[in-house]
Amino acid sequence: MNISKLKITTFFLIFLLFNCSVKNTTLKKGADLEAKGAFKEASELYLNVLNKKSKYPEIENALKRSVQLYLSDAQNEIALKHQKNDREGVVSSFFQLNNFMNQAKKYAINSEIDPETKAIYNQNLE
Repeated sequence: MNISKLKITTFFLIFLLFNCSVKNTTLKKGADLEAKGAFKEASELYLNVLNKKSKYPEIENALKRSVQLYLSDAQNEIALKHQKNDREGVVSSFFQLNNFMNQAKKYAINSEIDPETKAIYNQNLE
């Protein structure tokens, strides 16, 4: 009986250490990516981990932050492409952004593409 309790306790401790390790490693790597301005890559990292195990509130918070920063950068990029009359670039960038935002909504990310960016996209479809 004592050996089985010891095995269960050991398994539980290893499980907890692994979960903490995954969380801490992800947060550190994500923070490094964000510090380099790679907000989309950081968001993708967080999404990949959450898709495997969605019970990491700290990673969900990091995802919310990085998605908002990526959204801002992507909208600025779309506006610049529009100013340069790069219609294909606008449509392609918007499509990528929209797909990404749809993935992020799974984790209750309420950020939306702004109406101005949507209008730019629609103008470039014509």
